[in-house]
Order: sequence, then structure tokens, then C-alpha cells
Amino acid sequence: MTNYDLDHGKFAGVINKAQDCRHSSQNQLRSETVIRAACINHGVTRAELLSPSRAMPYVRARWSAMLVLRQVGGLALVRIAMLLRRRDHTTILNGIRRAEVHMRADPDYRDAVERVRQVALAAKFGRQP
Repeated sequence: MTNYDLDHGKFAGVINKAQDCRHSSQNQLRSETVIRAACINHGVTRAELLSPSRAMPYVRARWSAMLVLRQVGGLALVRIAMLLRRRDHTTILNGIRRAEVHMRADPDYRDAVERVRQVALAAKFGRQP
């Protein structure tokens, strides 16, 4: 690659896209951080959280990850569904609604979700939780 190629646009589009990606990733939340925090705070493994199992400990951990990825991460429902290996966006929407209901009814669950949220916020803005 010569300076001529860079100066005259042959690779300018690629370079601009790489720079845009680098700048847009600042202050963005890594989804793996949220998944890991949900696993730790709910006492499940990553494999259990991502599994198709409907056992409540796994489901509640999944719901908290869905909620935090949406609220703190601002991810699209379809993207969250792909990350958590769910069927589609309606599964995520239902999970978020169920998480909100359980948070109102169960203080322990609310505290666990809040811990996941704090880890996510700390990761997003580069602070310690």
C-alpha cells in the first residue's frame, strides 16, 4: 500500500470505517461483561444462562441480563436475542417485562439485578463498581 493509495481514496473508506468503529466503541458496554455479572450475581454458569432450560435460577439470571443489556447497553431486542441464544425479539421483550415484575415483588431479585446494573455502568464508563 503506497501513500498514493491512501491519499487518493483507494483505502480511505476502510480506514474511515475502522476509525468510526474505534470512536463509537468508547463508552459502549461489552455484552460479555453483563452476561458474566448476571451469572456471578445469580449463581449460575454461562452455559446455564445461555441454555434453553426453563429452570427458574437460569431464567431469572437470563431476565436480568436482558434487562441490563437493554437499559444500560441500549442494545436492540434482536441483538440481545442473538447474544443470549433466544428465539427472537419477543422473547427478550417478555423477559424484560417479567424481570420488572419480579423486581417489584422480590427484593432479593431486585438487589441482584441492581448489582448487575452497577457492574454494567462501571464497565460502560470505566469506573470500579
